[in-house]
Amino acid sequence: AHLASNNLNWNFVKSTLANLPVASEESTRGSLKNDPMGRSLLIDLLSKDPSIDVIEAFLRAFPDALVMNVSAYFMASQCRDLSIIRSMIRYQKQQALDTCPYPWIGMSHVPIKAAEAIIKEYPQGVLEPCFGSKYCLLDRTLLAPDDLQRRQPAGSWFEKVILMLKSAELVTRNDKSTTFHPIHTLIRRIMTTSEFFKKRSVAQHCVWLLYQLRLKYPSLFRTIDGNGDAPIHVLLKSPCLVGPGSAYAQDFIAILVDAYGKSASLVTREGRLPLHLGLANGWPSCHEILLRAAPHSLHRRDPVTFLCPFQLAACAKPIRRKSSKRARTETSGDLDVIYSLLREDPLQACWGI
Repeated sequence: AHLASNNLNWNFVKSTLANLPVASEESTRGSLKNDPMGRSLLIDLLSKDPSIDVIEAFLRAFPDALVMNVSAYFMASQCRDLSIIRSMIRYQKQQALDTCPYPWIGMSHVPIKAAEAIIKEYPQGVLEPCFGSKYCLLDRTLLAPDDLQRRQPAGSWFEKVILMLKSAELVTRNDKSTTFHPIHTLIRRIMTTSEFFKKRSVAQHCVWLLYQLRLKYPSLFRTIDGNGDAPIHVLLKSPCLVGPGSAYAQDFIAILVDAYGKSASLVTREGRLPLHLGLANGWPSCHEILLRAAPHSLHRRDPVTFLCPFQLAACAKPIRRKSSKRARTETSGDLDVIYSLLREDPLQACWGI
């Protein structure tokens, strides 16, 4: 009743909460109408913009008030003191839960400032599985287009994606660098799963996401990571699997080259050009895009295999998924690619090995 007052006495609220017995396991089995877990009461309390010590006192009295209480987090994200929602995340993880404590962070109800505070408090949450999903939060964002098709992403949604990618890099990196490469992380995350190639809708969604990020954050595509790789190197170092999603492989390459045309001419620490990587790993028709951006690549041997481009294409084998029912092909190379490369520079046929 006191919470309904316009002139709240916070000291009275704290003392009242301190004198309440801790809600036992038995008491939480009562009717939701009576709110024995304190979930509705917590939402009302947060709507009054309380101080953090009030919320901490409340959670001591009602330890289960945050269970499945997404609305409480939405309300806390509107509070002026963001340490409140950080404290709530911290409290939830102390309950030894093995799932992501903030699967709802991408929703428009959560302002970007609150999202920053949440992820800063517990960055590893982006890689923990979401309740009732086979995906972690980051993978659900990158690989589950159905979640996004049900709603149009708000403007801050893309900022949150970048936050998630930076957090994933922070959690998995081995060095203490303060420089982040979210596009590199995005590509690695997508390529470490076969989902991109198994499902056409997933591949389409990934390409859409990459394109949107390129429009909003073009400078992120023009960075070199600690391994000396540009985003195009990270992509083409991964094998291109045969599957429905490989139809979007060219689109993926085109976005990265359009965003950073110079990267088609950059070499890795081993001296390999993107053309060498793409041909060796079976990326379909990658030579067309890469040679338009870096024509001189055609005349460069691969320093690792000492093969020229058409020879790399001749040796490449399509890589099928392990789950594929089709037998693995024994035919090396793509004749159209080999012919196209030789037609551009017929004298390479005389180079030998």
